[in-house]
Amino acid sequence: MIKFLSVLGLLMLLTFRLLVDAYKRQKDEEHGDTFQWQSVKIKTNSIILTFYQAIFSLIAVACILTDLFIGKGVLISLDKTLWYSFFFLLFRYPLEYFALRFYEHKSMPPVNSYRR
Repeated sequence: MIKFLSVLGLLMLLTFRLLVDAYKRQKDEEHGDTFQWQSVKIKTNSIILTFYQAIFSLIAVACILTDLFIGKGVLISLDKTLWYSFFFLLFRYPLEYFALRFYEHKSMPPVNSYRR
């Protein structure tokens, strides 16, 4: 059951990766290299960078707390470690997709409004 949920989560995250690529391609064609679209992409990248910094900080704190309180006797399988790290890295895509959509609707006018 756990493997099924892992594969299902993996498929969902990979679907978001395809959505992000298609969305970026569509918006690049619509907006080109306008200042507003560049600022949306920069804001989205800063959100992703903050996410990675938070993940790496949590991992560092967890490593320190594990060494201090649990000791060296606890082992985690390599399989679980790779799956968790892969999921953390792929979680970037849903975050990027929703950040792109949020900042685009917040800071950019609709495409038809400035084509008069």
